[in-house]
Amino acid sequence: MRYSEFNSNIKYFIATVKIKGTSIKTLIAADSSAHARLLAQCLYGSSNLVSLSESVDDLDEQASGTKTLTPDQLKIKSLSDKKAKISDQIKQERERQKLAKAQMSMQAALQARLKN
Repeated sequence: MRYSEFNSNIKYFIATVKIKGTSIKTLIAADSSAHARLLAQCLYGSSNLVSLSESVDDLDEQASGTKTLTPDQLKIKSLSDKKAKISDQIKQERERQKLAKAQMSMQAALQARLKN
């Protein structure tokens, strides 16, 4: 066994990636930040890599401030998130219908004016 095989300079990098619109932090082991970036881009796609940092302490600090939710709490949070998303969709649809109605009335008024 060679000395370099067990005494390597592997560094750990925290990669923040977007998966289906959700930001997720993952740990990548590589020789350098360039290698870590290449690995993350190959695994998750270059457009999905948000950030890459070398400090593992950042992840520990953020994890200590994050409260772990129980399955029941996660279900309630998920349902409330869905409720907010659906209410936004309802609002957008009402605005779209309102705009379509206004456009139709403008078109009808324009046609009536052209007939006179």
